[in-house]
Amino acid sequence: MAEQVSIFTRLLRVAGWSAPAAATKRPDAIRFGILGAARIAPNALITPAKDLETVKIVSVGARDLAKAQSFAQKYGIPKFVGSYDEVISDPDVDAVYIPLPNGKHFEWAIKALRAGKHVLCEKPIASNQHEAQLMVEAAQTAKKTLFEAFHYRYHPLMKRIRELIDSGEIGSVKEVFANMQLPWYFTKWNFPDDDIRFDFGLAGGILMDAGCYCINAVRFASDSEPAQVSSAVPTGLVNGNVETGIRATMTMENGVQTSIITDFRGSTLDNSLRIVGSRGQISASFFVLPQIYHNLEVSSFTDAQSAERKSEEQQVTVRYEKQYGSGFSSYHYQLEAFVSAVKDGTPFPTTGEDGVKNMKTIEMIYDAAGLPRRGSPNPIA
Repeated sequence: MAEQVSIFTRLLRVAGWSAPAAATKRPDAIRFGILGAARIAPNALITPAKDLETVKIVSVGARDLAKAQSFAQKYGIPKFVGSYDEVISDPDVDAVYIPLPNGKHFEWAIKALRAGKHVLCEKPIASNQHEAQLMVEAAQTAKKTLFEAFHYRYHPLMKRIRELIDSGEIGSVKEVFANMQLPWYFTKWNFPDDDIRFDFGLAGGILMDAGCYCINAVRFASDSEPAQVSSAVPTGLVNGNVETGIRATMTMENGVQTSIITDFRGSTLDNSLRIVGSRGQISASFFVLPQIYHNLEVSSFTDAQSAERKSEEQQVTVRYEKQYGSGFSSYHYQLEAFVSAVKDGTPFPTTGEDGVKNMKTIEMIYDAAGLPRRGSPNPIA
């Protein structure tokens, strides 16, 4: 059974306050430069890097030098510069982390790869599938790692879900439902209509934010790609054509039916993944950020009936699990996987090629919803 740790220990480790002190860095540690003084960078990279002897943060660049300096001083980063170009041209930087707005991922990932840097790029990998494909080709040419930061995929919870599906305990997968909603009374003030998340010119929209997690999750759980978007309905629009919420259903190539609901103006908090099989189902709450708390429920039916057709007389066995591993954040496990990929060539799931597939699905949903695709249809690398 996986090691379980207390919620107190998990909170400390996720926040970066856990003992022991920051790891002593190895001479061959991967040296990261950060493009932009982004709010996500401490959780996504700086804090998990403290615990790993194989990673160190050496530089941060921002268009505003004073902002870069303030960020560097706050987080103990030795070098700060006033442009992104200075980071990617630095010979003391091995890898670049890109937490920039969606519409900037393509430009700076291409530049970093051509400069000989490995790239850890925030999701979604690009504005559209064409940009993502060019990024893949640039990584192949440079022989460098291109890694899309779907951090949740590396947490022990998701690894356990994969094990359960592959074990056949719930039979063959028939349906997958992924939800990621935040209540309007939280997001209306934290993500107002003029927030960068809803800037069409920067590839905004909920499908390019919370929604891309749902898409990634149903592709993961169904182990297939969409053959058809059966329906796609925006539940809210701002700034003319930028969705704040959307519901979509898809038929996958292997016949699995999938559904996503994602909304930044929802009525409730819901981050859940449900996988319905021919002999049972798996339900996971808070699957995107499972490190603090989550529920994993596995239901098995005693006969071969599907979950939709089970009767009251049917015997159901329900098991609950927690999968916290050593209590570190999903970002910590992601960074470990990045290091293994760079140093040892270890395979990982969130490749640039997989990013192309995720972007293709996003565009299929936009088309079905009658909404415009993001970015240029003919990007120039």
